[in-house]
Amino acid sequence: MRRLVTVCGTLAAAGALTLALPTSALAAQGSLAVNGARYKHPSGCYEGIRTPLTVTNQTNEPVSVFDAPGCGGSEIAVVLPGRQGTYPTGRSVYID
Repeated sequence: MRRLVTVCGTLAAAGALTLALPTSALAAQGSLAVNGARYKHPSGCYEGIRTPLTVTNQTNEPVSVFDAPGCGGSEIAVVLPGRQGTYPTGRSVYID
């Protein structure tokens, strides 16, 4: 019985790690600032609350800038790692 409990506990721990790792492994490393709001290890779409949209990319991934909320519309720029920019028509950004 003790062995069964140990095996089940080990499997549960392995399952929890498997579910927890993909989220952190897929997020960019570093920080992203959108109009002054900072996001640590960002992933996904972020909206600016005003224009112009100022983006500071201190991550290891490029950031796409879009001219519509929700990362819709057209991609108007890409902010490379270590760069920043201001976009008069920018409304949202996306990072893998």
